[in-house]
Amino acid sequence: MSDALNDILLNGEEVLWEGRPDWTRVEKPKSKIKSKIEHFLWIVGLIFAVVLLTLIGKTDGVQGFFQVVLGILITILVIALIPTIGTFFQKDQTEPTRPDERYIITDRRLILQQLEEGHLESFAHNSLQRIERFSRGDVQSMSVQFANGEDDFRTLHALADAEKVERLLVISFIVRKEQS
Repeated sequence: MSDALNDILLNGEEVLWEGRPDWTRVEKPKSKIKSKIEHFLWIVGLIFAVVLLTLIGKTDGVQGFFQVVLGILITILVIALIPTIGTFFQKDQTEPTRPDERYIITDRRLILQQLEEGHLESFAHNSLQRIERFSRGDVQSMSVQFANGEDDFRTLHALADAEKVERLLVISFIVRKEQS
């Protein structure tokens, strides 16, 4: 066990689980600018295809079946090129800031530590009210509500082993709370 962790723990306190968010499994959010550019390119591309097909239809040399086939080929080409053209307008997306956190469950409390800021929160077993596990894609996080107030909850982000953490919280906090 590290010295930094020993400084946080009370005398005789036992660590049951320690973890950090697994940000590598979280999808990068799609920027609103990128979505708007893609929509704009689709509209411009389809307008271009319609105008081109209209012009082809007005020429005397292209008639009947050949005109239909040429129109379909141009439409397919425009649709295939739109994503490629869109990559030229994309800005490099910087990684969203993600907190550098550590979560610790001991036999006495839940500890949430923000490592960069040195912020530490500690919640005793008897203050836990509700646990809610939720998923975004294949990443699971957990909201934990405490008795301090209606809106007093914390989120444990991007847990690799959310089911285990939930079970541990239920056993450690709720069952022991009922026994006391």
